[in-house]
Amino acid sequence: MMIGKDFSAIRQKNLRLIQQYTAKGNYEFAMRIVALQANMSYQYNQFYFDDELEVLWQEILRRLPRLQGEQVLDTRRVLWYDAFGLGNRGLAYIYLEALDRLGYEILYITYDGTQSTLTRIKKIVGKERHTCIFLPRENIIPQYEALTKQIIDWGAEVNFLYTRPDDVAGIAAFQNLPPGLKRYQVNLTDHAYWLGTNAFDICIEFRDFGAYISHALRQIPQEKLKMLPYYPTVNREAKFKGFPFEKQPGQKVMFSGGSIYKTQDKEGTFYQIVAELLTANDNLLFWYAGNKKIAEFTALERKFAGRVFFTAERDDLYQMLEQVDVYLNTYPISGALMLQYAALAGKVPFTLAHDADAYGLLLLDKSVYYHQQADMVDSINRYLRDDAYRQELEQGMTEAVITPEKFISNLQKLITDNTTGYDFTWQKFDVASFQQTYLECWNKKSCYRNIVAQKNINVYGHYVKEIMVWIAMMARDSICHQK
Repeated sequence: MMIGKDFSAIRQKNLRLIQQYTAKGNYEFAMRIVALQANMSYQYNQFYFDDELEVLWQEILRRLPRLQGEQVLDTRRVLWYDAFGLGNRGLAYIYLEALDRLGYEILYITYDGTQSTLTRIKKIVGKERHTCIFLPRENIIPQYEALTKQIIDWGAEVNFLYTRPDDVAGIAAFQNLPPGLKRYQVNLTDHAYWLGTNAFDICIEFRDFGAYISHALRQIPQEKLKMLPYYPTVNREAKFKGFPFEKQPGQKVMFSGGSIYKTQDKEGTFYQIVAELLTANDNLLFWYAGNKKIAEFTALERKFAGRVFFTAERDDLYQMLEQVDVYLNTYPISGALMLQYAALAGKVPFTLAHDADAYGLLLLDKSVYYHQQADMVDSINRYLRDDAYRQELEQGMTEAVITPEKFISNLQKLITDNTTGYDFTWQKFDVASFQQTYLECWNKKSCYRNIVAQKNINVYGHYVKEIMVWIAMMARDSICHQK
């Protein structure tokens, strides 16, 4: 694998520490360093499988205590382990809603401290026939043991693993479960590195891109991979909260949004596209909903004063997309959720494809993807000015996302028949340009930041040199900023 100098040096140190502390029987500390390395690899995102780390990880798992279950498994019970605990994002809500509608009795397990974020999920798992458990945030081994006991005691035949790339407690518990318990991983982060390729019997992928990475680059057998596309949850009853500006008669609105890093590349391509469209259409306004502004956005605001607007992300996203005139997908990293929302709202999610990661989020993608910037700009200009052309491109767009009913029926089919109505093409994808985008955004400070973020005195004792490097980097940045 091709990796940078700083990342490589810390990775090698991490591997040595994991090996040393495993040999000493200090599995708690060894697993903590496994998590540190897994998180670093996830952020670096230049490979999808670390064979050296996996060998060490498997050795730890072989040494951990295991619990055995003897009760008859209940086919009407399911378990959902949620390492994220994010009630309004990700895929947990649609899976839990489907399992609830299918009549299963659900045990939902997540961690203490997430209660306030689970507003929507609570409406499902808070029902009388379901159970919700919040595990205490403590040391890793006690978490592993507590989770394992809960899974075995619940006795569900079907158990879902919905986990972070560095979730050592959850991944360990699922891998070390006794035989007979079916383990399904829902692969949310199909585009990035994650730990634990042996913690499941079935890995649920939502597109061909993820299936290719899992099979070819994570070494997961094809028979373990199953396809089930997802859909965004939409509150169609929400009210549109209005534009963040006074929209005048004759004006049109172009919208984009999401994490701002998705718009950054060396050439400033996304902002070039916006500038071209604003220059060509005097009546066009641009609205971006995201997490923060960057210099390129501020420059756009100055150049097109009174026509460029920024807001935080809002919970009336579907209604926003119904009200705007055109949706522009982010570049070089494509949005996912907003792309689907745009399609459901009947808008073409215009996407300049930078790499294979952009594909596979829609069932129908005619008129969505472009390979040349000029071609997409020309198409958007015509889309804004020619109603017949607009109607032609938007035809069938609302059917480009799987319906909740089809999702539910296919989830049941997967549980009972080990298959779905969707097949993989097993085509090969070139991930080089996708990885290059992450490499360009990578800052070597991230290696050291991950160490400092551990907030553990025992960890710090092994990384004094790296912490000093971090302090020197931050001091230098501070001095440069003051100048």
